[in-house]
Amino acid sequence: MNTKQYKKTNGLMLIVLSLCIFGMLVSGLGNYQTTQSTESIVSIVIIAIGLIGEVFSHLIFKERKMGAILMLSFSAISYLGLMVFSTKTGIYVYAFPILFACMAYLNIKLVVIGNIEVILINVVHMVRMALERDFDQTLGHEIFLVCLVLVLVALTTIVITRLLTQFNKENLDSVREVNLAQEAANERMRQVADKLSEAFESSNTVFNTLNQCIEVNDTSMTEIANAIDSTAEAVQNQSEMCMDIHTQTEATKHEISDMIHASDEAK
Repeated sequence: MNTKQYKKTNGLMLIVLSLCIFGMLVSGLGNYQTTQSTESIVSIVIIAIGLIGEVFSHLIFKERKMGAILMLSFSAISYLGLMVFSTKTGIYVYAFPILFACMAYLNIKLVVIGNIEVILINVVHMVRMALERDFDQTLGHEIFLVCLVLVLVALTTIVITRLLTQFNKENLDSVREVNLAQEAANERMRQVADKLSEAFESSNTVFNTLNQCIEVNDTSMTEIANAIDSTAEAVQNQSEMCMDIHTQTEATKHEISDMIHASDEAK
């Protein structure tokens, strides 16, 4: 369990265990009114110490596992104070909320230790009952019934806690497998993204090369067009020069003819 889970569980168990100890305190006060004995006063003091210790344990260690251990320990002390100084048989049932509180932490060790403590406390309680009361058939039946119930409760709480712990572990394993599968899928997606990026970069390179080719081709076409224009202009100038030469030639020819004609007339 993490810090947040311990804080929530300890808070709920504080309420459950406080109510349980308060019930023990009421039983202790009832026993004192009946017996008016010093043992009853000692029992009440021990139960009150357990209640105070439980509250302070929660206030100091409410977000830690130590808080759970101390709260359950002080509850067991209160239970001990009630059971050792009383000869009533029905008060053993105050052990059930404590054992159920142990189950809330999904810790098999806490449940086993809690059941051992409850059984030992009840053994002391039953020995005292046998010593202070006449051991008859009724008392033997009560002791047998208490032993049977405690054994059944111990087996039930241990088995259920073990099952819940196993189910929790299986759920965590399932979540872990899902996370691993998700990580594998993310890795594949990253590889695909890398390949797409590489393909895009390659396409961009090809596009840039093609663009450069187009620009070079455009430049070449422009140069060719300029060269054609220059050639056409040169051809035109050549043609004009030929026309001028032809014109001058014709004019020279006429002048020569005129000179020959004038010479003939002079003779």
